[in-house]
Amino acid sequence: MKQKRYSFGKQLLSMLLVMVLLLSGITVPVKADNSQKEQVNAKEQPYVYFQYDDGRIQEMGEDNTFTLNLLDTGNFVLAGTDKRPDWNFSARVQVSDTEYQKHYWVNSKGRYVPFDVRKVEGYVCNADNPGEVFQTFSIDNVSSEIEEVKAFIGNQEVSLDKPYQVEGTASGNVSIKGRVKGEEEFKTIPVEALHFETVSGPGLFYGTGTFAMQEAGEAIFKASLYENRNLAAEFKVISGAVKLQDFTVTVPKVWEIDSWNGLGGYYVGITKGQNTEKNFNLSFVPYNATNQKLVWEALTPDIAEYMEAFGNGIVPKKAGVAKFKISSEENPEISKEVSVEFRYKDTLKDAKADKEVYELLDGDYVTFQINTTPSNATEQRFQWSYSQDGIVKVTDSVEADVWDVNAPKKTLHYMEALNEGEVTVIGVPYDTTGDCKNVEFTVRVAKEEVAPEEVDYLKVAKEDIEHGTAYLSKQSLEKYGNEWNLFTLLRSGKEVSQETLDKYYASVEKQVKEKVDKMRATDLARVIITLEAMGKNPQNVSDVNLFEKLYNSKSMASDTSNCPIWALIALDGWKSEIPSDALWTREKLIEQILSFQTEQGGFGLFDNKSSSIDMTGMALQALAPYYQDDKYPKVKKAVDKTLDYLKKQKTENAGYLDGGKENSCTTAQVLTALAALKIDPMNADEGFTSNENNIVKNLHSYKTEDGFGWQDGKQTNGMAVQQVTYALEAYRRLVENKNSLYDITDTKPQTPDNESGHVVISVERFTIGQGYIYEPVFVPFEKGDNAATLLKKVIGKENFVGEDTYLEAIVGGDLGTDKVVVPEYIEKLSNGSVTTETAREWGNEDNGDGGDALGEFDYSNYSGWMYHVNGEEVGYGIASYKPKDGDVLRFQFTMYGYGTDLTGRQWGNPNPIIDICNKDEITKLMAEVNADREKMMAVPEVKAAYDEAVKLVSAVITPKEEIDAAAAKLREAVENAQKVPNGWLETSEGWQYYENGQKVIGWLDTGNHWYYMDHNGIMKTGWVSVNGHWYYMDQWGAMVTGWVSVNGHWYYMDQWGAMVTGWVSVNGHWYYMDQWGAMVTG
Repeated sequence: MKQKRYSFGKQLLSMLLVMVLLLSGITVPVKADNSQKEQVNAKEQPYVYFQYDDGRIQEMGEDNTFTLNLLDTGNFVLAGTDKRPDWNFSARVQVSDTEYQKHYWVNSKGRYVPFDVRKVEGYVCNADNPGEVFQTFSIDNVSSEIEEVKAFIGNQEVSLDKPYQVEGTASGNVSIKGRVKGEEEFKTIPVEALHFETVSGPGLFYGTGTFAMQEAGEAIFKASLYENRNLAAEFKVISGAVKLQDFTVTVPKVWEIDSWNGLGGYYVGITKGQNTEKNFNLSFVPYNATNQKLVWEALTPDIAEYMEAFGNGIVPKKAGVAKFKISSEENPEISKEVSVEFRYKDTLKDAKADKEVYELLDGDYVTFQINTTPSNATEQRFQWSYSQDGIVKVTDSVEADVWDVNAPKKTLHYMEALNEGEVTVIGVPYDTTGDCKNVEFTVRVAKEEVAPEEVDYLKVAKEDIEHGTAYLSKQSLEKYGNEWNLFTLLRSGKEVSQETLDKYYASVEKQVKEKVDKMRATDLARVIITLEAMGKNPQNVSDVNLFEKLYNSKSMASDTSNCPIWALIALDGWKSEIPSDALWTREKLIEQILSFQTEQGGFGLFDNKSSSIDMTGMALQALAPYYQDDKYPKVKKAVDKTLDYLKKQKTENAGYLDGGKENSCTTAQVLTALAALKIDPMNADEGFTSNENNIVKNLHSYKTEDGFGWQDGKQTNGMAVQQVTYALEAYRRLVENKNSLYDITDTKPQTPDNESGHVVISVERFTIGQGYIYEPVFVPFEKGDNAATLLKKVIGKENFVGEDTYLEAIVGGDLGTDKVVVPEYIEKLSNGSVTTETAREWGNEDNGDGGDALGEFDYSNYSGWMYHVNGEEVGYGIASYKPKDGDVLRFQFTMYGYGTDLTGRQWGNPNPIIDICNKDEITKLMAEVNADREKMMAVPEVKAAYDEAVKLVSAVITPKEEIDAAAAKLREAVENAQKVPNGWLETSEGWQYYENGQKVIGWLDTGNHWYYMDHNGIMKTGWVSVNGHWYYMDQWGAMVTGWVSVNGHWYYMDQWGAMVTGWVSVNGHWYYMDQWGAMVTG
C-alpha cells in the first residue's frame, strides 16, 4: 500500500538554501513554471486514487489493484479530468442461504462500499459516454481480521442479556462494532458489510440496520458479517403494548378516474402514500400505537370500495362522492368519516351505436361499435335493458394491458343472439355527468332456415390424412431432421420400408455420437417420439440414454416454453420412468410449463406476458394426460382457463389466428390439443364450432392439389402438411377410441410374461464384518438378463472379475485387512480355524485387481462369492439364472464351509447346525426405501427403522422374531412416509409446498422459480418483505424480476427479485425509483 506524504522539512531546507544563495550574490537558476502544462497533461491522462476519510491517500498498485477491508472508509477519486465518472464494480453475492443480490463496491459518488472478502475487477468510465473507459483496476477486499462484534443502539450496548426496551411499534437503528485482533477499540462496521435478520418474535428489519416492532412482545435480531458469518451479534428488543388514542386519515378532495387495472378488472384507485393530491395518508396517536389496524366501511359502496389486497386502496366504481367510515380494530369507538369526490378524467358527452338496426342469426356472437364523444371518454360502458327479454344479450368489456395501467384502455361491446325475434335495446351510460343521452337501437334475430349439412367429417378427416401422407411419403425420411415426416406417417398407420427406417436410425446414431450434448431439449424430444413410433428404444442409442439426456437437461430452465412442453410429451410417449433425483421430474416439467401461462389463459414462448395460439395448443397437448388427475389440481385449473380462452379466440370459420391471420398450422395445434384432452371439437356444446363451421372443415379448406397450404389452399407448405395431417390423425384416434397421438405405448415392444420386471439385489460381506457393499436396490430386467448381467448393473461391469458363469471377485469390495472382523458365530462354527486373527494373517490375495478387490480365497481357504435367490441356494451358475419379477438376489461373501456361515447348513446334512432365518421380506423393504432414498431417509421414523434393519441383517444370525419385528416396524414407517404430502398441496388457506413431509417455510426454490411461503407455509402473492427487501410475487406466486406495474405504479425488481430504489440503469436508460420503489416521472 503506497501513501503520499508531504515533507515540510525538505521544503523548508530548500527555501533557506535559495535565500542564502541570493544574499551571497550567486545567480540562482530558476526552474520554468510547467504546472500549467502538467495540469493539461494530467487532464489528458486521468488516473484513480483512493482517499481515506482521514485524508490519507492510497495510490493504485503496480498490478492496478487497491487493497481495502471493511473498516476502510473513503472515496475513489478520478483525477485529471473534469468529466463525470461512472464506477462499475459489481457482482452477484449471496446474502442468505436462499437469497442473492447484486452488490456495488463503489457507489455513484465513488464511495467504497465493502461486502465480503473477494477480489473484484471493474472500471471507471465517462458517465455521459460509457464507451470512454478511463481506467480498469481491481479492488482486493481482504479480511478485516475482526474477531469480536457487539451491537449498539445509540450509545447503549445491547445483547440477549442486555435487551433494548421500546413501546408499541417503535423502531430504531442498530450499529455493529467490531474489534480487530490484537486491538482493544471497537470500530463501527458499515451496514453494507452486514447481514441483518429477525431470529424470532414480532420484529422486522427495514433496509440496513433499521428495526421495527410490529406488536408487543420480545423479538431477537441478529447481525452477522458477510466476510465471516460466524461472527455475529444477537440482541433482544422488548416492546410494551401501547393503546391507540386517535388517528387521522387524509384523502384527496377530488380524484380523477382514468387508469384501468387490467389484471383485477377495475379502476386504479387512491393508494397509500405521501402525495396529498394523489394518495391517502394515515397517522396515529401515539405514533407507536401497537395495533394500527383499521377497518374500512364503504358508506357508498356503489361509488367506491376500499380494497386492502395488494395495496389497491380506495377503488372507484363510478363518479360521485364516496364516503367511508374508518374504525380502529382495537377500539371501534375510535372512528373517522372521510369523503372524496371521484370525477371522470374525460367526461362522456355523447354516444351512438354505429347502426340503428342490427340483423343477426340465432346463435351469433358479434362485436359492435359505439361512437363516443370524446373518443377517449374514460367510461364507455352502459347498463343495458330490453323491450323484450330472451332475444339478445348485450355486454361490455374493458381491455387493457395487464402490465401497464397507463396504457390506453379499450371498451368492447358484444351482442349475443339468443332467440328469434325483434327487440329494442337501450343503454344507459355509466357516466351521466356529461349529460350523455341513452344509446338506443333495434336488433332483429332470425332463425337460419338452412338444411343441416349432411357431411361425414370423420370420412373427410380420413381422406385428408391419406392426402397428406401421400405427400409426406415422397419427402425425405432417411436423415436426422426428417422426424415429423416419419412420425406422421408411422402414427397414421403407413408402412415405411425397413431399409428407410434403418437409414434414419443410422443417421440418428451419428448425430448422437457427435453432437448429443449440443442438442436442445426439443431436438431430443423430437427424436425420442419418432424412435418410439418406430418401436425403437430411446434408452440405448449408441450407448446413450436419450431419456436421461432429456430429464437431466441443464439448459431447460432458461430455455423457451417448447422445451419443457416437448420434453414432457416425449417422456410420456412410452410412460418412461423418471428417477426422483432427476433435474426434471414430471412435476417440475409441469410446473415449468404452467409458468408460461398468461393471465388471459394462453401460453407464451418466452414468458407469461404474451402468448400465441400455437404454443397454447402445444402446452395443452403436454398437460392433457394430467388434466383429469386429482394429483395435479393446478393442471385442471390452468387447462380450464385455457379452454375458455381458446373458445373466445375462435374465428367465425372455427379456425385460429397467428400474427392476425388465420392459418392451418395454428388451427391444427388446437385440434391436436382438443383430441388429447378427449374433447370432441365437433360437438357444438363443447364450444369449438361456429354455426355450420367446425375445425375439421376449416383444415379441409387448406387442401391443395398435392398437400395442404399454410394461409390458404393455393400453395403447398411442407410444415402445414405435417401438422394438418397429424392433427387429423389425432382426431381420428379420438373418434375411434384409439391411443392418442402422443400416447405411443401401442408401439412399445411387448415383452412376454416373466421376461421383464424388477428384482431386488444386495451385495453383502457380513462374514468379514464390513457390512454391505451395495445395500438392497430394485433392478429392472429384460429378456436375456441373468444374474451376472444384473449384478453388473449394480456394481458396474468394470468391477466384475471373472467369467459370466462365475464371479471370482468384486473390485472395490474390500475396505482393507485392518477392517476385517470375523463374527463370533463363525469362529464357533469353524472351531477356531477361522477367526479375525487368522483372517488378517491370511490376508487378501488381491485377485489380480489391486488390494481393494474381494474374492475367492481372500482371508480364508474357504472364502468366495455365493448367491441366493429368494432365500435358497442355487445349484447352477449365475449366467444360468433367469430372473422372475419380484425375486430377491443376495450376493454374499462366505468365509467358512462354502456357505455354511450363510445358510447354517453343511453339505450332506439336511438339518441346520445353526439357525439363520430368511431375510427376503426385510430386504425388499430396504430396497423400497432406497428407491426414493433421499426422501425416505429424510423421515426420522424411516431412517431409524432402516438403520435398525441394517444392523440386524448384518448380524446374520439375528432370530427370526427380531427380524420380523424390524420388518414390521420398517413397513409401518414406509407406509406412513408415503402418506405424507410431497410437493404442492392446495388447502382452504392457499397453496402449500412439502419436502419430505415437511411444510416449507420461507423461500422455496423449485428449480424453475422462487416462491415465498409465509410463517404458516402459505404461498404469498403480491408484495412480500423479506430481510429488509421487498419482492413481488405474480398471480402464481412466482417471484418477478424486471419491470412490474402495480396499482398504477412501475417498479423495477433486480435479477434477484429485490425491489430497487434510487437510480437504476435498464437497457441503457436511467430511471429514478422513489423511496417506496415507484418510478418517478417529470
